[in-house]
Amino acid sequence: MNTYVSSTLYDDIILMKHYRSLSRRPMSQTDRAAQFSPFSALTGLNEELDETARLTESLPTLSEGQTEVINNKLRYIADCHPCDDIFQITYFEPDMF
Repeated sequence: MNTYVSSTLYDDIILMKHYRSLSRRPMSQTDRAAQFSPFSALTGLNEELDETARLTESLPTLSEGQTEVINNKLRYIADCHPCDDIFQITYFEPDMF
C-alpha cells in the first residue's frame, strides 16, 4: 500500500504565513506546558520511584565478638589519633517511616 501524498494537495496552505494574534501576546512555552500539569495522570510517581530506588537493609545483628572488635577500633581511634585525622564510619540508621 502506497501512503505517498502528493504535495499538490497542500500547495494552497503550505506557504501561508503563520497566524499571530494582534491583540494577544504569544504564550511562553512554560505557561503553555503549565496548562496541562493539573491533568497529570502520574502525580506522585517521582516520589514513589525515589522511595523504591532507595537502598534499605535491616538492622544487622552483631555477635559479642564483633561488638568487641568495633569497640576496640573506636577506642584506638579515640586514644591514638590526633583530631585532624579523618575516618569514615558506616553505621545503621533506621528508617523514619
